[in-house]
Amino acid sequence: MPEIVEVLLFTAAMFGVTAGCKLMIWGRGPIWKGRRKMENSDVEVGFQELEERLELQVFEIEERYASRVVDLEERLDFAERMLSQQRFRAIEVPEAEREPTPV
Repeated sequence: MPEIVEVLLFTAAMFGVTAGCKLMIWGRGPIWKGRRKMENSDVEVGFQELEERLELQVFEIEERYASRVVDLEERLDFAERMLSQQRFRAIEVPEAEREPTPV
């Protein structure tokens, strides 16, 4: 009978040690928390690098297309002025005085 008790105690002790080690390494123990902190700092560094690259790309895109936008604005202003001049000319010349358009 003492042999059975010794085997049960030894098994329980080994189970406890195994479960404790598992919780410390893979569970929510101190080793896991330290590893988790390291992973979070790596992730934060990765996010910072990604944010810096995105800001640089946005800046390059803005620089590339800034002159194009200015050119397009000037062309739009010119087209608006031309359209408004044509409207005023059409209003100034009455229908009876207009030259007939050949068909």
